[in-house]
Amino acid sequence: MVTNFVQDEGAILSIQQASIYVDACFILAFLDEDDTRSDKVANLINVWAEKEIKMGISSHTFTEVVGILMKNKIERALKIYIDNIEGIKSKGLACLSEEDRRDIVSVEAACNLYEIYQYIIKVRIESGIESKEVYAKELLKVGKRHAKRRSGLTAYYTNVVQIFEEFLYSMENHFKIKVEYISSDKKAIDAAAQYMKLYQLEAYDAMHLAIARNKCEYFITLDQDFIQNFLQKDKNLQTKVIVIA
Repeated sequence: MVTNFVQDEGAILSIQQASIYVDACFILAFLDEDDTRSDKVANLINVWAEKEIKMGISSHTFTEVVGILMKNKIERALKIYIDNIEGIKSKGLACLSEEDRRDIVSVEAACNLYEIYQYIIKVRIESGIESKEVYAKELLKVGKRHAKRRSGLTAYYTNVVQIFEEFLYSMENHFKIKVEYISSDKKAIDAAAQYMKLYQLEAYDAMHLAIARNKCEYFITLDQDFIQNFLQKDKNLQTKVIVIA
């Protein structure tokens, strides 16, 4: 059977002098040392450093990566602050591990999150709602209603954008991988819509494949939803889809 889907690790490592589009989960795994796939992604990038690889990035990649980083950063910082509130009040960042100091960003920023959290819980209690689970989306939405709280959120927006920018910088300057910025157009939107209907892909996933379609030689992802033979219904698809297990 003819297919454009590849999952053989040897074949992946042998790629050279090629353009490769990467999606959000690939980048997020590289950035998260706790992700079980992080070492595999890092090893692959190390191999690419010697093989004249061009890495394709799109605005959709930026949007998804930074959005997930922001959600994780906000919720993680709030948890660290709540779990260590007494120690932080008496000793500041000195009471935290190196990892927690990095993730909380700053005491002032985390304290601002906590005050937003307290306000949300207070409003819930007054409305007869007992739940104390508050997620990033609500923290940001409520926080931005007040000028002082809004200003206090800036540290987290700055931090996650910086993480993404440092990723791009490291690709080009440390690993010597040229980053190419790939745009989307009406054709990509139409293709994404078809991929959603034909393969039950989520909107973000379908858009990534549509952007990479015939603009890059390979599309590399960690998402198991891409384990499909796209050539069955898209005869003109030249891009090879690679899923890293």
